[in-house]
Amino acid sequence: MAKKIVLLAVMALVAVVVAIPASASADVWTDNGIQLGEGETANQSFEGFLQLNAGANGTLGCQVTVEIEAEGPSGGRITKFNPTTSTCEGTKVFAGCVVTSDSSNIGGGWNISSASTPLSVTAAGGLNLTLHVHFKSCFSALTTIHIEFGAWFLSVTLSSGLISKLSVSGTSTTGVVISGSLTPESTPTLGLE
Repeated sequence: MAKKIVLLAVMALVAVVVAIPASASADVWTDNGIQLGEGETANQSFEGFLQLNAGANGTLGCQVTVEIEAEGPSGGRITKFNPTTSTCEGTKVFAGCVVTSDSSNIGGGWNISSASTPLSVTAAGGLNLTLHVHFKSCFSALTTIHIEFGAWFLSVTLSSGLISKLSVSGTSTTGVVISGSLTPESTPTLGLE
């Protein structure tokens, strides 16, 4: 009797696993609905408002342009991370701040992998993703911030297999949280299946 119960439980588990749709493991890049083969690339730019939340110290948010260069089947990189400094808004220690310049280590490579859900973004060579921002006119006399992230995560919203939205999330090594969403700058062509 016990063997029958174990066998029925195993069969039920197999039925549940088989019932999970293939889209649950969406990890292959597509360009206009065609899967990218090994080493093939496709680019798509996304834009949206991203916010850094420093808890009791306040928030800083900016309009940002991000470009993904997908490399088949599931690799790639972020090739652009450009805040539009004139759109930045801050609260508390960031109140009144005008962003004068920003830099990151994107030049060293920010890798993106679609092999996991959500997509993960990491810096090349095991480094942290870094953002460095210079300010003027802050009410708090703040002049610069330097923030490092072990990784960021991109949750993907698909529409007909194409990426219609990327939701960004991540927590820095000092507890600053990045969040926001990005949508394609032009007609979506990059997708996942």
